[in-house]
Amino acid sequence: MFHVQSDSFHIRKVRPAHAGHARPGDGALRRVRGRASPVVPRSGRGACGALAGRVARGMVDGTDLVRRTGCAGRDPQAHRQGGAVHQRLGYSADGVGAGRASFLYMVACIARKIFRELAGVVRRACPWPGRPIQMGGAVGAGFHALWRPAAPHALTGSPYVVAGAVAGLAAAFGAPAAGVLFAFEEMKSRRDTSLIVAACASAIGAHLMIRIVFGMGRILPFAGFEAPPLSSFWIVALEGAVFGVLGVGYNKTLLWLHDREAGQTLIPDRWRALPPLLLAGCLALFAPLLIGGGESLIIFVGEHDVALKTLILLLAFKYLFAQYSTVASIPGGLLMPILCLGALWGRLWAELPVSALAAHGLASGSVQPYVLFGMVSYFAATVRAPLTGIVLVTEMSGTYTCLPGSLLAGLIACKVANLLHCPPVYDSLKERIRL
Repeated sequence: MFHVQSDSFHIRKVRPAHAGHARPGDGALRRVRGRASPVVPRSGRGACGALAGRVARGMVDGTDLVRRTGCAGRDPQAHRQGGAVHQRLGYSADGVGAGRASFLYMVACIARKIFRELAGVVRRACPWPGRPIQMGGAVGAGFHALWRPAAPHALTGSPYVVAGAVAGLAAAFGAPAAGVLFAFEEMKSRRDTSLIVAACASAIGAHLMIRIVFGMGRILPFAGFEAPPLSSFWIVALEGAVFGVLGVGYNKTLLWLHDREAGQTLIPDRWRALPPLLLAGCLALFAPLLIGGGESLIIFVGEHDVALKTLILLLAFKYLFAQYSTVASIPGGLLMPILCLGALWGRLWAELPVSALAAHGLASGSVQPYVLFGMVSYFAATVRAPLTGIVLVTEMSGTYTCLPGSLLAGLIACKVANLLHCPPVYDSLKERIRL
C-alpha cells in the first residue's frame, strides 16, 4: 500500500475489498484533503445524495442549486449543465497497480495541484455572486437536516434553504429586499407566512452583518445620479422595448452557443475549461476590466466618459467572454454578467440615440440614468423577473430617484420579451440539462 504526503493534501491507495464485496471505486486513486482523508462518493443514494456529492465537489452553481432545492415542484437532482453545473478537473484518476513506483503518485499529486490552481484562476476571472447563493442554500440545507431529522432529504420548499439563499443574495449584492423578491419571483417559492418571515429575517440579518460587522457599503456608487425629467420618459419606455428585444437575443445566442459547445467533439470534457482559461489570462493582461463579475466595468462606464469605439469593443468582448464562460462549464453565474451587459448596452444607448435626440432638443437631463435603466430592462428581459431586477439595481446603486424610470423600463422589457415567446434563460438552460 502506498501513502504519499505533500504540503496541502495526500494521496492514498484504497485497500481492496474482500472477494464478492468489491465496490466501484475500490483501488482508485483520489485527491483528498486533511488527515482524515474523506472520499466523496461519486454517486449518492437517491437524488439528495447525488446532489450532496456534487455540492461537496463544487459542481453546482448557486442559482441552480437553490432553484432545484428551494422551489416547489422541482426534483433536487444533481445534473450537469453549462453555466450552472461545472466540469471538474483532475479530481480522480484510474487506479494504478501496486508495482508502479511511488514517483508516479507524486507526479499525479503535483499535476492535480497544478490543475486546481489553474481552475482557481478561471474562477477568479468569472462572476462571484452565485457562490454566496450556493453557500447560503447549502447552509440552509444543513439547518434543515439538523432541526428536521425526521425528513432530512425533504428540501423541496424548505424554509431553511430559501432563507439561506436569500441571505446569500442579500450579502453578495447588498440588496435585502431584492433577496426576498428573488425567493418568490425567481425561485417560485410558496407564499405563506412562515416562509415570508424566514426570508425577511435572513435578509435583514445578512444585511446588518455586512454593513455593521464588515463595514461594506453599496456596490455601485451611483447615488448622485439624477432622474430624467418626465418629458423624457418616452425615451425610457423606448429603451425598455429595445432592451426587451436585446434580452431575447442574449437568450437565443446563449442557447445556440450552448448547443454547439455541447455537441463538439474536438475538445474532451476534461479540457473544456482550458480555452476560457487561456482567454481569461489574455484579458487579465490586456483588459482587466473584462474579467470578474463586472462591477468595476459598470462603475467605469457609469462614471467616466468612454469613447464610442472603446465602448463597442468592451461590449463585444464582454458579451462573448461571458457567454463562452457560461457554456464551457466555468463556475460562476449569470446574474452579474447580465447586469454588466445591461450597463454597457445602456451606456451605448445613451451615447447614440439619447445624445442624438438631445442635440435636436428632444431630450434633456443627464445620460447616466440610462445605464441603470439598461441594467434593469436587460435583466428583466433575460431572467424574466422584473421586480427583482428593479429592486436589485436600486439597492445596489442607491438611486431611489430613478425608481419610476426603472419600473417603466423593466416592465416594458419583460412584456416585450413575453410577446416574443422567448422563455427565461434559467428555464431554457434547465431543459438542456445533460443527464
